[in-house]
Amino acid sequence: MQYFTYKIDSSNYYSSDPSFVNSIINTVNYKALEKIFLDFGIILCVKDWQAFPLSIDGKNVVELLEHSLLQNGVKIDKNCEISRIEKKEKFTLFSGKKTLPA
Repeated sequence: MQYFTYKIDSSNYYSSDPSFVNSIINTVNYKALEKIFLDFGIILCVKDWQAFPLSIDGKNVVELLEHSLLQNGVKIDKNCEISRIEKKEKFTLFSGKKTLPA
């Protein structure tokens, strides 16, 4: 069962590429997203068609995701602005003169 996905669109998110945001929205329903967050230990609260962490602090989400990535051997470059993302067989991130595999 999907919840309120008909109200979600790229205008609710900051992105230089709304089509990328829409591709994510169109492939992940709310229940799948909720399970991902629960697997990270983040309980979601739903109010007025919006889902947010029960802690009301997005910083908690960032910290949990960062911790999980580091535990799984992912290198994180925090001082890097991503200008473009491409997906072929794998994702490639573009940042100025740097090209980063993802």
